[in-house]
Amino acid sequence: MRNLALKISLDGTLNASEHRILAYFLGILPANLRLEIGHKEVAERLGMSRPQVSRAMRRLEDKYYFTKLANRVYRFPDRLKGEGAITNPMEH
Repeated sequence: MRNLALKISLDGTLNASEHRILAYFLGILPANLRLEIGHKEVAERLGMSRPQVSRAMRRLEDKYYFTKLANRVYRFPDRLKGEGAITNPMEH
């Protein structure tokens, strides 16, 4: 995951909030790439406001870093396990 974090840090399209949230998610992401967490919990853990987290998570989903499956359930693409450059992790 360190290589993945480095590649994401080089993605110039992410703002500071998106970087913080994505780095946090990668640190707690289970092997099945399915994360169950709410905006309020993320906000509390990262010291951010809930609206700020909501906007950043929506943008991360729009940029294909994960897919919202249901309320509080997110699925990260299998592609995130690979070694390729991450500009659109849902490709391939």
